[in-house]
Amino acid sequence: QWYRAHMLISRDIPTAWPLAAIDREHHMLLKDSILLCEKIPNSCNLRQFILDGNLDKLPHRKRIELAEQTGSLLAQLQRQGLRHRDCKATNILIRPQPEPDQPEPDQQPSFRLFLVDLDGLRTKLPFEIWPSHEAIIRLAVSTQNLPTLKRLDMVRTFNKYLQILDLPEAKDRRARHRLWQTLSLKTLEKAKTHHP
Repeated sequence: QWYRAHMLISRDIPTAWPLAAIDREHHMLLKDSILLCEKIPNSCNLRQFILDGNLDKLPHRKRIELAEQTGSLLAQLQRQGLRHRDCKATNILIRPQPEPDQPEPDQQPSFRLFLVDLDGLRTKLPFEIWPSHEAIIRLAVSTQNLPTLKRLDMVRTFNKYLQILDLPEAKDRRARHRLWQTLSLKTLEKAKTHHP
């Protein structure tokens, strides 16, 4: 977890800062392992944020912004050659940012997202072939049937994800629609065997 957190930090992907790692060994065998991380104040996981009805309380602009930030986070993982096999909504922390007193030309984002629970995180080896779009499928599975999450929210996340990765589907509406349908089917298949 310590090294995985630093792997994200070195690639400008937000996570809780690891502060200390303690290993206790007995006859050269690991007995206990403790990791102390930064506490991220005023945050909750993305699934809980949605369940609490916060999406419907957001102004339209901020709702779009949150969807796009989520898509951007998932795309950055892939761009940096990282795989998170458990990239579900409970492993993404969301912290609303305070509103500035004066609007600035370079306005700060309304939210900060942090990737946590890094057990499933690893780098890609040159010879490995990973499942396509695994992170966004896993996120979709973990947010299925949440009452206030609309299809349009996921479409915005999906579109931003394609745009950041600069995939051909980002510029081709028909190809984008076909990919959306493919990923929707994979989400339904995974939903039958996985739980959020």
